[in-house]
Amino acid sequence: MKILLVEDNQYLAQQLADALSVQRYTVDVAFDGLEGWEYLQGADYDLVILDVMLPRLDGVSLCRRIRDCGNQIPILMLTARGTSQDKIEGLDAGADDYLTKPIRVDELGARIRALLRRGGYREASPILSWGDLTLNPNLCEVFFSGQPLALTPKEYSLLELFMRNNQRVYSRQAILDQLWSLSDDLPGEDTVKSHIKGLRQKLKAVGAKDLIETVYGLGYRLNSAYLKASKVDQSHSTNETFDATATEIASHSENATNSGKADLRQHYSILLVDHLTTWADTVFSGDSFQTFRVQVVASLTAVQEALTRHWPDLVMVSLSFEPGCDTVLALLQELLQEMPEIPVLILTDGDAFTDRRSVMGYRYAGFLDRSSPVQMILETLQSLLERPSPENPATLLVVSESMATGQLITSLASPWELQVRVLYDLQALWQSLETTPPDLLILDSQSFSGASFEVCQLLRQDRRWGWLPIMMLGTSTPEEIQKAFTSGADDFASLPIIGPEMVTRILNRLERTQVLRLHPDIDRLTGLSQRSAAIQELNRLIQLAKRAQVVNYFSILSIDNLQTINEQHGYQVGDQVLKQVGQCLLQYTRSGDIVARWGGATIVLGGYGATEQEGHEEIALALEQLRNQPLPLPQGESLRITFSAGVTQYPTHGQTLQALYQAAEAALTTARNRGGNQVVTTSQLSDRAPEITILQGDSDLSQALTQTLQTRGYCVTIQPNSQLAQAALLATAQTGKPQILFLAENIAPDSGLKFLKWLMKQPLNSTLRVLWLAKDTQEAERAIQLGAAEYVLYPCETSAILQAFIRLQIIHDLHYSRL
Repeated sequence: MKILLVEDNQYLAQQLADALSVQRYTVDVAFDGLEGWEYLQGADYDLVILDVMLPRLDGVSLCRRIRDCGNQIPILMLTARGTSQDKIEGLDAGADDYLTKPIRVDELGARIRALLRRGGYREASPILSWGDLTLNPNLCEVFFSGQPLALTPKEYSLLELFMRNNQRVYSRQAILDQLWSLSDDLPGEDTVKSHIKGLRQKLKAVGAKDLIETVYGLGYRLNSAYLKASKVDQSHSTNETFDATATEIASHSENATNSGKADLRQHYSILLVDHLTTWADTVFSGDSFQTFRVQVVASLTAVQEALTRHWPDLVMVSLSFEPGCDTVLALLQELLQEMPEIPVLILTDGDAFTDRRSVMGYRYAGFLDRSSPVQMILETLQSLLERPSPENPATLLVVSESMATGQLITSLASPWELQVRVLYDLQALWQSLETTPPDLLILDSQSFSGASFEVCQLLRQDRRWGWLPIMMLGTSTPEEIQKAFTSGADDFASLPIIGPEMVTRILNRLERTQVLRLHPDIDRLTGLSQRSAAIQELNRLIQLAKRAQVVNYFSILSIDNLQTINEQHGYQVGDQVLKQVGQCLLQYTRSGDIVARWGGATIVLGGYGATEQEGHEEIALALEQLRNQPLPLPQGESLRITFSAGVTQYPTHGQTLQALYQAAEAALTTARNRGGNQVVTTSQLSDRAPEITILQGDSDLSQALTQTLQTRGYCVTIQPNSQLAQAALLATAQTGKPQILFLAENIAPDSGLKFLKWLMKQPLNSTLRVLWLAKDTQEAERAIQLGAAEYVLYPCETSAILQAFIRLQIIHDLHYSRL
C-alpha cells in the first residue's frame, strides 16, 4: 500500500515514514501543501496523511482541493490543535479521520487500517487469505497451511500487493510504481524479477509451488487453482469457519469441453445473499448459466467472511430475510459503501412496489423478480456484467501462403466478432496497411522463404507502423522463438495452431492494445497521459527501439514560473496555463509521440524512431507557438507562457528510462539556469556544442535570428563590426570550441567578403564554419569559393536560415548525437 505523508516538520516526517515502512507501507513525503498536491497529480496513492499547519498551502485547503477534484482517497489529518472546531473544519473539508499530536505509532497504524477498510480497499477482514495462504497486516506475518514464511520486506510487500488485488495482473513496471517511493532510486525491471524469484522459492519450500503465476506478455498474478483447491478441502471439512451455509454452485458443466474445444468465454462471479438456497440450485444449474459462478450465502452475518474469501463481479441481495428489512438495508448500505464499483441487484418476491419504496435512495443496479422466466434472468445478469461489443470490431490481418492457416484463424475469430483479412501475397502487405490498418498483424514465418522476419524488422523501423502489434507463427524451437522476438514480434504462437491457445493469445493482445490506445490514465486537467501510463509506454518504446536498433528521443519539460503565476493570479489561471501547454504540445508533436504530465509543472515527452535533434525541433516549435498565444486575463491583461525543456537520446545518452531521465534533467537544469524559455539538448552540454556569432547589418534580422537560436539552447553573440568580431573569434579559437558565424556583405567597416577572405587565412578555420547570408546567387557563389560552408539567399527568413544551420551541423558533425 502506498501512502503520501504531507508534514512540514522534517524530523517528525522521517520518524513517521520510518515507522510506516516497518509496517510494510511505501511512503512518499512532501514538506508543504503545494508539493503534496504535485505528488498527488503525478502518482497513485492509497491514503494521504495530512498535517493541518503547512507552508504555501495549508492542510485544510489541500484537503478541500483534493475533494473538489472528485478524488475520494482516504485522508487522515494530523494537528497539534485538538479543539472541536478544528476537527469540524477538517472533517467538513473532506477528511475521513483526525489524529491529534503527539502521535502514537500504534494508534496511527490502527487508524490507517480502519480507513483502508472503509475506503473500499477490500480489507473487510484484517486477515488476507488466498486458499491456504494467509497474511496478517497487523503482525506482518505470513502462513501457508499453518507453516510460517520468513520474507524480506520487499517480498512481504510484493505478496501483500497481490493479495489485496487478487483479481489483477501486475506488470513489472506497475510493481515498481507501487512498491518503490519517489525518494528511492528506481531500480530496473530485473530487480522485480529477482524479488519474484525469491518469493516463489520460499512459497515452493512450504508446498505452494506456482502460487504466483506468470501471465505471458502481461505480468504476474495469484494462481486461482490454489483458491479452488482450498474450497474443495473446506467443503469436506466439518469444522465450519462461519455460522451459516455458504454453498458454491459449480454451474460450469464438466462437459463444457465435449466439443473438443476449451471454453474460453469470460466467467463471472456472483455473490447471492439469499436464505432460499433452492431457488439458486434451480436457476443456475442450467446450461444457459455456464459463464456464471455463484456463491450462495444464506446468513447476513456470513457476508463479510464470504467477501474476504472472494471478491465478486456482482452481488444479488434478497429482501426477504426473517430478521426484517432494516437488517437487510443496513447490509445493503454497507455493501454499496465498500464496493461502489460492483453492481448490486435487488432480488424480490413479487411485491416490487413495496420493495422499491424500501430501498429508495440507495444506489442499487436494478431489480429482479424471483419468479421471472429463466431467459429474463439471464438477460438481466448479462446486461450488468458483460461489456458491450465495440461499434467497430477489431481487425486481424493474417499474412501466410497457407490457405488452411488463414481459414482456421478466420473460423476461430468468427465467434468473437473479429474481422479477419488474409493475404497470400507478401507484396500486398504494404498497400493493405495503407488502406485498412489492422489492430493485430499475424505473420507466418514458415511462408515466403522466411521473409516474414525481415518484414517484421522493417515495420519496427517504420515510424508509421512501429506501434503495430505483431504475432509471429512458427515452429516452437528456441531458435525460431528467439529470432521472432529479435525481429520485433510482440507474441509468438506455435504451428500447428492450437485453437483455444490461439484465441486466448489474440484476445489478450487485442485487449492490451485497446488499453494502450484508450489511455485510461489521463490527467483530467491537461488531457495528457498520467505518469504511471507514461512510464509503461516509455519503457515499451525503449524495448521496441532496442529490437529495431533505432533511436528514441526523450524530454523533460517544466513550465516557467508556474508557482508565481498561481500566487499572483490564482490557481484557476495556473490550470489554464497547464491546459494551454498540453494542447500546444499535442499539436506540435507527432501523433505517435508520448506526451504525459509527470506531476505539477513537469511534462515528459518521448518519440519512437526520432533523433534528439528532431525532438529538439518539435518542442522548440511548440515553445515558439506558445509564446505567440498569450493567455487573456480577467482584468484585460494577458500572460505570456513559456517553458524550459531538456532533450536527450536513446541509446546514446542512456539505455534505461532512469538514465534518460537523468540526462534530460541535466539539460533542463541548464535551460533553467540560463533564464528559461528555451530547449537544451544533452549534446549541447558537451564541448562540441558550437558558439554562435552574428555579424550582419540588418538589426531586425539579427534579433529575430538570436531569439530563434536561443529558444533552441544556443549561446548567441551579435557583433556590431568586424573588428570586435575578429577579436572574439580568435579568442574562442584558442579554446578549440567549434564556432558558427552568420555573415553578410553589409557589415562595418569593411565588406563581408573581404572579412571572410581574411578569416580563411587565420589558424581558426579548422573550428569555424561560416553561413553566408547572400543577396543573390553570384554573391553566394563568391562566398562559397572563399570558404563559406553554407549560404541562404535573401529574403532571409529565419526558418530558412535555421534549416541551413541544422544542415551545416549535421554535415560537419559538430555535436549532434548519432546511434
